[in-house]
Amino acid sequence: MPALYGFPRPDYAFTAREVGLSLGGLVVHDMKGNIRPGVIGRQNIVLKASGWQVRVCQFAYVSTRQGYPVLGGLDQATTATIGTPPASGTRTDTVCYDLDAIPPVSLSSVEEGSGSPDDPDQPPASSLPVVDRLATGIVVVPGTPARATGLAANLAPLAIVNVPSSAKSINDCSISHVAAYTALVGSVVVFHDKQDMDSFKPWQGTRAYNMALDQFYSCLNPGSWRQDSGRISYKIPKWMYSNSTARHYMANAVFTLPTTISTTESIQICSEDVGSGYCKTYLRHIDQRGNGTTRIAVGFEQDANPTLPTVTFTWKVIQAR
Repeated sequence: MPALYGFPRPDYAFTAREVGLSLGGLVVHDMKGNIRPGVIGRQNIVLKASGWQVRVCQFAYVSTRQGYPVLGGLDQATTATIGTPPASGTRTDTVCYDLDAIPPVSLSSVEEGSGSPDDPDQPPASSLPVVDRLATGIVVVPGTPARATGLAANLAPLAIVNVPSSAKSINDCSISHVAAYTALVGSVVVFHDKQDMDSFKPWQGTRAYNMALDQFYSCLNPGSWRQDSGRISYKIPKWMYSNSTARHYMANAVFTLPTTISTTESIQICSEDVGSGYCKTYLRHIDQRGNGTTRIAVGFEQDANPTLPTVTFTWKVIQAR
């Protein structure tokens, strides 16, 4: 096969741009084709160390520069120093990753070949690139707002450290993780809350997890999320008794779920915290789909004398058989 001039190469003479262009297609994109920037692989990056220091763990970070993907991060853990407490009240400091810690790569010289590492159409030069980097790329910005807004464009927030005036060390401070998270195509993208989710317009098939709500979502229609699971607490209006089965049961419970399912999907449902005795939960029918909701009817039986005023049902979207 013909030689590939660019990335990968038979040695280590490749640039951040070449790596980004080659691997950036594996990262989740929005509807406009823009890569979702953020951390891949871990969530709790900033931890308490000792004194007034925090420990910043290893992480991989995906960002963009001049329209092309850039992969960076920390290859080993490091520490950062938080300022001493304020005279009164509480100060919020943001631990950031400086995206400028991944500078453009230049060649020290061109000994062989006429190509530049940034030009995949030409054979590569044999010289290795010379890279000037910040020591760690970690910057602490004191006194930032609660959601780490107003930061410089090159600073990606990782965590907010709340420093009360009464603190004696970092152990008396609290840490909130605010880093944006991304994922490879086909993986689950983690979001902090609904505001974080709404800022990203997904392609069909993208899956997500909302940490604030502890719920999974997916994209059925491009640009919008739909909830994939949830819980409903149902107040039982009246228990009925069947002599033939010696079981108590309730009339159909009708729920309207905050999700839309396709014609190839169904709903799986089960009951929680039902007390003692055998119980049976089953989906009777689905009688409405669309407009962001799905209406279902559920049956429930129990062979003990039920006293619970409510039953909690857990539902999940599944592929229909």
